[in-house]
Amino acid sequence: MKATKRTGLAILLAVASGSVFAQEIRVTVDGDPINFSGVEPITRNGRVFVPLRGVFESMGAFVDWDQATKTINAQRNQKDVRLTIGDRYALVDGKTMFMDEPPMVIQGRTMVPLRFLSESLGADVQWMSADHMVAITTGSTTYNNHSPNTGTKAVVMVDKTTVLPVALDQELSSNQSQKGDRFTATLQGQNDTYAGIPEGTKIQGKVVDVKAKSGDQPGMIELKFNKMILPDGRTANIKGSLIGLDDKSVEKNDEGIYTAKSTKKDQRVVFAGYGAGAGLLVGLLTKKPLEGALLGGVLGYLLGEVDRAQKKPADVHLKRGTEFGVRLDEPVTIGIE
Repeated sequence: MKATKRTGLAILLAVASGSVFAQEIRVTVDGDPINFSGVEPITRNGRVFVPLRGVFESMGAFVDWDQATKTINAQRNQKDVRLTIGDRYALVDGKTMFMDEPPMVIQGRTMVPLRFLSESLGADVQWMSADHMVAITTGSTTYNNHSPNTGTKAVVMVDKTTVLPVALDQELSSNQSQKGDRFTATLQGQNDTYAGIPEGTKIQGKVVDVKAKSGDQPGMIELKFNKMILPDGRTANIKGSLIGLDDKSVEKNDEGIYTAKSTKKDQRVVFAGYGAGAGLLVGLLTKKPLEGALLGGVLGYLLGEVDRAQKKPADVHLKRGTEFGVRLDEPVTIGIE
């Protein structure tokens, strides 16, 4: 009876606030479906709200959350948008714009008005009522490995096993990040290009598995990478995996380009909560999900041995700016204007 009353109260509160969870609503970006973990899209007074992470990174936008000011900053193709939790007024390229509904926090997740933010970032938004689907079109050209845009001035082919040095754009942690969370990292280099890829290019990734610290088992995060976002907003699909930038994992040629020393495919590397700082890159010797992976006999160290007796297991905390490598598991072709 008490459980029934609590359920009824929750429904009453949701209706009273004007918010309705809408699990049937689907969202696509340039035809690719977005998978939500944790909090699903909701409707509030006829407006669709989505979790901050996921949709906008897929659009090629850089999104940052300022916990102190409760402010969301999003940039894409020279567009700059700033939203604040609970505030109906937003800044779009420095101009004040009014929103029907403000951003909000639900179950610890930041929820933003999908149409307003998408259109402010230069995308087209269509509501497909028959399919209960929001279709977002970014207008960016996507390249595959065989069909670059013939209007480009140059075509760059980047070989597989090339390693892209990147710096993380958003924080990730094994006790807060969730499976399916998307993020971006910015290509690092000393010149205007790296392996022919322009400076400022972002690599989009996804948390494919995560496990919080439990007892003597460290927290772990497994990442994969699926898109390269050029500074002009165009994108190229990639297949990339996590790798360290240490001498045991990569070698650097005379032009400063890293290459993976191992040519084996499907090497499973994760961040584990060992050692000083955020976490240690380790090789996982099992295909089982992290939730079922025990430390004993499972982790093969890529970056040196860790004295477990002196360094206790912990959760992984990857701060913004954390550097690591993205190994290209397949060659990629991109067009440069």
